[in-house]
Amino acid sequence: MARKFAIWMLAAAVVAAPTAAEEFDPFHMPKEHFSNSVKTIAFAPMLLPPATADANIVRKRLEEILRVQLETRGYDIIGSEVFGERWEGFSEKLGGVFDPVTGDTREEVWKTAFEYTTRELEREHGVDAVIFPSVIIASLAVWGKQFGFFAEAFEAANFEPLTWDGAPLTERPQLVLGTHLSILIRNPAGDSMYGVKFPIEVTSVYAKSGYREKPESALYGNEGSIHRAVANVLDKLPRREGPRRVPTRPPSADQEPSNEAQIPGVH
Repeated sequence: MARKFAIWMLAAAVVAAPTAAEEFDPFHMPKEHFSNSVKTIAFAPMLLPPATADANIVRKRLEEILRVQLETRGYDIIGSEVFGERWEGFSEKLGGVFDPVTGDTREEVWKTAFEYTTRELEREHGVDAVIFPSVIIASLAVWGKQFGFFAEAFEAANFEPLTWDGAPLTERPQLVLGTHLSILIRNPAGDSMYGVKFPIEVTSVYAKSGYREKPESALYGNEGSIHRAVANVLDKLPRREGPRRVPTRPPSADQEPSNEAQIPGVH
């Protein structure tokens, strides 16, 4: 399922970086239009780096954290299993999203499958938008021996000392890579409405003296760094007022409490 979103999401995650003098605007259409038109959001299955250990557990936990924060802002949420089931059905009926010979995305098929999926979710759940979450590995801004936890929000730059295994680096790194939480929200027509990414954890550092890389189990840092990334990608999203239209997924009898579902290696 995740592969069917990969090419689309990689292209969608590229956001033009603003200059240091301008404030980053995550809205791809007027904010007022988003506020007036979006109440119920469906999750698409989350994409993760190939190196992610226990990907299903990580995917479930990250979606849960995002879901709780979106509900706190007044949105109704439809889980990724609902979108995924319908997406799979329509894409198969249309002969598959990817060309069996070249492996390239069949753009018209992708758009048609998305249109059919969202139309059904509109009818069944009143869905107004679909959120495409992903975790990508991208470069971080470096200033001296510090790195910037600001993603595209240049006006809120927050540089912190760059350390490795708790010790400060003794030289300026040439390149710093890290995991980023990225979200893209589209309306049922497929138009991009809101998109932003924010760093989670430094994963590798390139310097003259050598190269350092953290193990797969450390891709997501700690619980605090995950919650910080979630808070920042949703920071400019408008809060909704009034009663919710539909209930969120009721917990099943065998579902574990959400606060017990932890990402492996994250504390």
